[in-house]
Amino acid sequence: MSFLLRLCALAAAAATPIPAAELPSLPDAVTSFGGVISQGRLYTYGGHLAGAHSWSLETTSGKLRALDLQQPTTWVDLPGGPPVQSPGLTEAAGKIYLVGGMQPQNEKGKPAVLKSLDHALVFDPATKSWTDLPKLPEARSSHDIAVLDGKLYAVGGWPLDTSKDAPEKEADDRHHVRTFHNTSLVLDLANPSSGWQSFPQPFERRALAVVANSGKLYAIGGMDAKNELSNAVDVYDVASKSWSKIQDLPAEGKVKSFAVAACALDGRVIASPRGGKIFALSSDNTWSEVAKLSGSRFFHQLEPWNHSVIALGGTTGDKPLNTVEIVTIPAPAKTAGKAD
Repeated sequence: MSFLLRLCALAAAAATPIPAAELPSLPDAVTSFGGVISQGRLYTYGGHLAGAHSWSLETTSGKLRALDLQQPTTWVDLPGGPPVQSPGLTEAAGKIYLVGGMQPQNEKGKPAVLKSLDHALVFDPATKSWTDLPKLPEARSSHDIAVLDGKLYAVGGWPLDTSKDAPEKEADDRHHVRTFHNTSLVLDLANPSSGWQSFPQPFERRALAVVANSGKLYAIGGMDAKNELSNAVDVYDVASKSWSKIQDLPAEGKVKSFAVAACALDGRVIASPRGGKIFALSSDNTWSEVAKLSGSRFFHQLEPWNHSVIALGGTTGDKPLNTVEIVTIPAPAKTAGKAD
């Protein structure tokens, strides 16, 4: 083999991502956290470190961590921020955006006092520093965020404050009603001083996933104000500023698509509800099962990487997980056509 061929082979090997099995586990078992990939690094922020319905400030993380996906040997701690769970986390132009989330106000072992937050911040990995953005018009948690065409969107969620409300009810109490957000928000990242602008959303759901793909926002699953669990998928067309509905995500079980994780991969929306099945949305707005995780999880994160998805954290229903796995997503089958 010539020197030039050997050099090309070495370069190709260096550019090949590390096999999935070598991705390290999360430093902490965590659920209800934020996750995003930016410039080849996988970031996590915040989350819940205790069992289900066991809330306290001590068991809520404010840590920002990163894993280099080209050389994924160790998670690195970066400057953190406010302890928070169920925040919105996304990226744009190499910067990490954190919006809202829920923060317990009580000490460990004390009755839960849960409060949504109105903060919005941006982290610059180049300077390793956080900068404040305009605050939300109203506190918001259990929502999701996405960036599309240079604008930051916050969709769904609720303004939770149990110090002013009745105690948290179990999910099977169908008569309990809370206030949920019925508007979405948008912030122009080219002119953030203009502040957040609101626009109507034709649903009220929390614990949903929001994905930006091909000029549209996809709001998937969640729970409504009457604690009804949902497989619904609402789509916002940014160009026409209009909402529409498409086929429900075919998640199975009584939880449906509550606390679903989703992302955009190779031009398709990919969703991972509890149960382990992974679904892809086709061009005709129908869902099909394309892969499966090794086990069931929800309240997790799903991130796109090298024609695969990385599933991390979450819970099977009680305790948080620290496991990380990657699953290859097959490309859509090509439609047979006539020969030229």
